[in-house]
Amino acid sequence: MNQLDLRKKLVLDLKKEKGLEGQLATVVAVYDRSGSLDWAYRDGTMQRLTERVLPVGLGFDDNGCVDLFIFHNQAWRSKVDITLTTINSVIPEITPHSSGGTSYAPAIKLILDEYIGEATGGGWLSKAARPTKKLPYPVFVLYFTDGENDDKAATEEVIREASKYGIYFQFVGIGTASMPFLDKLDDLTGREIDNCGFFRAYNLDSMSDQDLYSSMMTEFPSFVAEARRKGLIQ
Repeated sequence: MNQLDLRKKLVLDLKKEKGLEGQLATVVAVYDRSGSLDWAYRDGTMQRLTERVLPVGLGFDDNGCVDLFIFHNQAWRSKVDITLTTINSVIPEITPHSSGGTSYAPAIKLILDEYIGEATGGGWLSKAARPTKKLPYPVFVLYFTDGENDDKAATEEVIREASKYGIYFQFVGIGTASMPFLDKLDDLTGREIDNCGFFRAYNLDSMSDQDLYSSMMTEFPSFVAEARRKGLIQ
């Protein structure tokens, strides 16, 4: 077995262990492209991460694709999603785009637009009206960042908005910067469902595949069960 197959098998084994055997999900990766993370694109860290993210898509998503979004102070859908055929072209496409800031809300809003539908009226936060949509299966978002955000109030509002739908955000902290906001976000009040989690990866290369994938799936199983109970997913 090559490394990709071993990683996919590990994802499938963990799914079974955590009660998610047979569970499909739309897998989404969100990559921080703020200036402070420039080193990780240039030294191969993000390429190696991408090679570890793909097996999650292969293990959960029936199209074998991880949809990719990028953010700094703004957010956009990558021209190249993560697949078996694009695995080596994703990072070169992203690397030239860098900025100084870190704002979480634009990417979360973009994900809502993509999988639920754009809001109409009342702005783009919780007062806006989005389609009432029951998803066929959950959207599993892996959100990688190396720093504290500058839009805390906006992020809280859009996370509350996202809690009305079957979308789960797993935040992953890269590096040693303090991220107290993400530590607190999991206890955010005013949500329909607990729709996010957070863990620190610190040094991604020193974190084993077992620990990385297990940490990604710590709270996701309970989210899936609660989202199904509430009728947010089929």
